[in-house]
Amino acid sequence: MDGGPLLHQACDILICDIVVSIHLGAPIRSVNPTPNGGIDVHRSGTVHASIVHGSTRWGNALRRRSTYDLTDTQAGQVDQFTCRQVRLVMSRIALLGLGRMGSQMALRLLDEGHQLTLWNRSGVPDVLRGTDATAAPTPSEAVRGAEIVITMLTDGAAVSDVLFGSNGAVNGLSPEAVLVDMSTIGPAAVAELRARLAPQLRFIDAPVQGSTPKARAGELVILAGGAPVDVDHCRPALESLGKLRHLGALGAGAAAKLVVNLALGSSFVVLGEALRLSDRLDLDAEMMLDVLTGTAVGSLVPRLRARLSNPDAPTQFSVGLAAKDLRLVGATGALDDGAVAGAERMLTAAADAGYGEMDITVLPAFLRGGKDH
Repeated sequence: MDGGPLLHQACDILICDIVVSIHLGAPIRSVNPTPNGGIDVHRSGTVHASIVHGSTRWGNALRRRSTYDLTDTQAGQVDQFTCRQVRLVMSRIALLGLGRMGSQMALRLLDEGHQLTLWNRSGVPDVLRGTDATAAPTPSEAVRGAEIVITMLTDGAAVSDVLFGSNGAVNGLSPEAVLVDMSTIGPAAVAELRARLAPQLRFIDAPVQGSTPKARAGELVILAGGAPVDVDHCRPALESLGKLRHLGALGAGAAAKLVVNLALGSSFVVLGEALRLSDRLDLDAEMMLDVLTGTAVGSLVPRLRARLSNPDAPTQFSVGLAAKDLRLVGATGALDDGAVAGAERMLTAAADAGYGEMDITVLPAFLRGGKDH
């Protein structure tokens, strides 16, 4: 059944005595029967869901991601399957901050069928032009009517400015909206934001573990902190991006992200120093990478090899941001003379030497004196 130009909001379809009610935040372009008696729902040529005899089989865009309610109907049974009514609910989301991670998250949310309004200080990047997203000129305009407002920015100062500065988002937030900060800013900054926000505004922190390819594929780990009811409200949108882990009260996600980045940043420094020592001992670097695969830093070796084979590949996590994160770790309570302090000095030195916008996988090259870079 061709939907014609556009079917908006909702449609009810009767196929094989099964009534399927589909509610999407974005328009449906066509609804087609399948040979086995089900239906495929298409939006912009992409299969969003395949529903067969009352059971749900997720296609590319909605697989396991969206909120769905299954309720018995009175339609009887078809081929031993109980007829069900399936409701797919998509969210109206504003995303503020479209850097490397934010832009890939936006693409993923669009893939999932969410309605998306975007704002970025330097304008919408080319990768998002021509998509179904709407661009807004200011944060306050971007968030009007949004159920969920996501900030994905460089640091706490940037988040504060976007929320409370000129034309800041707080001026346009709906009373029913949930603010979700996914930046890496630490628990102290999260607490400061909470203190400045209106008491009735719902707010969770949900920084992510994973790089840009994981964001694009919907395979991030989202480390969330906040009231359970608020996290659950955002679950369909956040699970569009990956695996959601609710770690506790507000600030727990931001705290966990610092622990994760302490381990990641320090590990790349360790790997770089291991290869530097190998050079000094006249050991073959490729052979030592094989050996190091069996050590605690082994999981980083494939990523380093990928960078060595393609040094011009896009940056996933920059040296400069890694240095910023480890400074934040140090200010939060890491040992003054511990491993993280040394790793932060190395990362800062690399950033100061011109490596700041490069991927963290170039750090071993910097520590080895520019080898393989």
